[in-house]
Formats: sequence, C-alpha cells, structure tokens
Amino acid sequence: MGKRSDFDRRERDFYPTPLAPVIALKRWLQPGFRYVEPCAGNGDLIRHLAAIGGVCTWYSDLETGADARNISEIWAIGADYIITNPPWPAVGGRGDPTIEIIERCMSVRTTIVLLSADFAHNGYFAERLERNCWHILSVGRVKWIEGSANIGKDNCAWYVFDRATCRRTEFHNSIVGECDLPICSTPG
Repeated sequence: MGKRSDFDRRERDFYPTPLAPVIALKRWLQPGFRYVEPCAGNGDLIRHLAAIGGVCTWYSDLETGADARNISEIWAIGADYIITNPPWPAVGGRGDPTIEIIERCMSVRTTIVLLSADFAHNGYFAERLERNCWHILSVGRVKWIEGSANIGKDNCAWYVFDRATCRRTEFHNSIVGECDLPICSTPG
C-alpha cells in the first residue's frame, strides 16, 4: 500500500479500513448521517461508520459488479455523502483510478475519501481536484494489517470533495480544535 514498502500490493489494492481513522472522522459528522459506500470491500468501513452513528443507504464494490467510476445519482438518493476508502494511486502514476472515482462521486454528492496524506502534494491533485477539495483532516499513520506489529509508513487523511465548491483547501488535525467544518454544525 505504501510507497516505502517492498511488499507486493494486494489485488485491487484491498486493505480493510481500520477503526482508528473512522473515529477521527466522527467529530465532523452529525449523528444519523446517511451515506453511500462505492468501494465497500469486506464492509469494515460500513461497520465502523455504523458504530459512530452513520447509516449506509447503498454500497457496492467491483466484486459485486458496480464500479465506483460509474456511480449513479439513483444509488445516492437519500444520502448526505459518499464516504469511501478507494484504491490508492499507484506510485509514479497519474492518480487513477482514484482520481476518476473521486471525480465521479463528487459529481453525485459531497465525497469523503481516506487516502495517503501525500495525495494532496501530487501534480495530478492540483491539476484535477484541488479546486474541489474543501478540507483535509489529517489522521496520521494507520495500522492497515490486522495482527501486524507495525503501523503503515505513510500518514493518512480524510479528504472532503464537492463539485460545487471552489475555494482554498483547509487542513485540519484530527485531535485538536473545534468542529469548524461546514459538513456539520457541532462536534460529535
């Protein structure tokens, strides 16, 4: 998963989402928030979001036959957000399929994705997504492999994208400050 690893990446970049980064996201979302998960994998993110008060209205994955790059507005009816941990861009690539997934999802609903913190420092981010990213919530390093003695080597962050938003990106630390994001009105 990380750029500093000599391990082979898992097929389809499948790394189940751990609970820790989801807990950091809790304070930015209203209880009872409704969302769509288009890169559901084994459902860990859905279970973790349910634990913090989220309601999944629709989910899928390539394994179930739906490609997040083709998400339909119909699938998102009744959802406040699209929240996902998509496959991360390959090192040395141009950001796809991640960029394609984000662009399609944010055209449907406000989209919140978990990615490497370095994602925001790549040319493809500035070229195609920077103008639509309102917030980046840093969550630090994440332990991706359950049972492993080690945490990941890359810092991670939640990114909030919206096609209708065109303003300067704000960076936030997940452990300090009040909830000042426009996606909620009070801390969770």
